[in-house]
Amino acid sequence: MIERPARTLRLLTCVLLGAAALITPSCARQGDDAEPEPAIKTETQIGPVRLSVGADKTALRAADRLGVVATIEWDSGTHLEPLEIPIESAGWILVSRTDTPPRHTRGGRLVSTSRLVLEPDLPGGYSIPPARVVWTAADGASGVAETEPLEIEVRPLLDESANLLALAPDRVAPPPEVMPAAANRARVVLGAAVLLALVPGACILAWWLVRRARPAPTNRLRASVQRLETALSDPAAPPRVICDAAADTCDAARRIATTELESHRHTLDLARFAPAPPDPETARDLARRTLNLLRPHPAGEAAP
Repeated sequence: MIERPARTLRLLTCVLLGAAALITPSCARQGDDAEPEPAIKTETQIGPVRLSVGADKTALRAADRLGVVATIEWDSGTHLEPLEIPIESAGWILVSRTDTPPRHTRGGRLVSTSRLVLEPDLPGGYSIPPARVVWTAADGASGVAETEPLEIEVRPLLDESANLLALAPDRVAPPPEVMPAAANRARVVLGAAVLLALVPGACILAWWLVRRARPAPTNRLRASVQRLETALSDPAAPPRVICDAAADTCDAARRIATTELESHRHTLDLARFAPAPPDPETARDLARRTLNLLRPHPAGEAAP
């Protein structure tokens, strides 16, 4: 009887673990999508410093935005001047710039990232100017790390041959690099909803199964009454045994206890713990009195 609920509990555990597994890979992928592979990139290595600059598009329409990521990696102990990218001089509008503090890599080097969001002023040929950083090594050596410029094409918002109906979906749809992150967020929300829906139901079902697996409690009052009646029907039953059975019956009837029954229980204790045991007739009178006090409450109805 207990084997079956245990098997069901194991099945519920597997279901909950599966719902949690639906969320975990999605969260991991979101961390991966935070650093998409750039569409165009340039990199240089000078001494202990490696400098790279990447853009998420090679061509865009006017009024679109361009994401640029500049990454510096250098040896610990090397001093760097602030990163220089003369964006405004190339005709770009700098919407935002975010610089992350240096962090250690597995190889013991330091790495820092700068993220820029740019907007073109007019259609035409643009370039990401060379990024430049001045460094001084721990041994006194110094130098300048500088990247090559990146060429970017900015197209007009509406070409002469453009079809407005064909262009509309392109303007409404999110950028391609945003699609995976949005899909992962949807999976996270779905997995969380499934998990939240399963947990309360699983807890209720587990509680019900555990309650069902427990053996049914015995009817203590019914059993006590039967023992007392058996003792009364035995002419050879010792008086103290009869009084003990009557006291046990009173204890089992605590739910329907009345003032009269509690007073009778006290009388039984006096008889049970007296220095000399009561005579057989007194013990049997006390036992019959116990049964008479319980007659208005059948044993089966007053079970604890």
